[in-house]
Amino acid sequence: MNKTILATISILVKDRHNKSDSVNRLLTEQGHLIKARLGVNLEPKCSSDCLAVISLVAEGTKDEIDSLVEKLNGLLGIEAQSQIMIK
Repeated sequence: MNKTILATISILVKDRHNKSDSVNRLLTEQGHLIKARLGVNLEPKCSSDCLAVISLVAEGTKDEIDSLVEKLNGLLGIEAQSQIMIK
């Protein structure tokens, strides 16, 4: 049995106008892992190539968390990192 962990995942979204659909689709698919989500538009009045940051609290196995981060990093214009909070 794989042990459940608690982790944070930080996601940098470059060009949020064009990339948000793919990120939201993936996060919806993996919603069973997500306990909390905070999205911040770094440039609220920006009309193109805008940056955004999404912070997640996720709970699952290390493999599940790593898989989510890997899938996020596989999306063009997305950078994600995780940090284990409770093992």
